[in-house]
Amino acid sequence: MRNEWNFTGLIMSDWSISFNPQSKYSIYPPQNVFDNIIGGNNLMMPGSNIDYNYLIEKLNQKVLTRDFLLRCASKVYDTIELLNK
Repeated sequence: MRNEWNFTGLIMSDWSISFNPQSKYSIYPPQNVFDNIIGGNNLMMPGSNIDYNYLIEKLNQKVLTRDFLLRCASKVYDTIELLNK
């Protein structure tokens, strides 16, 4: 979206795509929160402790930077700010 269409807004996952990886009811393969963020997703729904722990692991490994996460989170903040105008 960002490269092909120059989209600069918030990108949020569909609940069914990022659904709990342990769920036997999801028809999609489990999604990786790190890959989602690196791919440009700003808000992964619904999120879980597994996602949180995985991101902390990637931060500790220095594969993911705090600056990258702040840029990602800024899209969420900008959207909230826009909606409150």
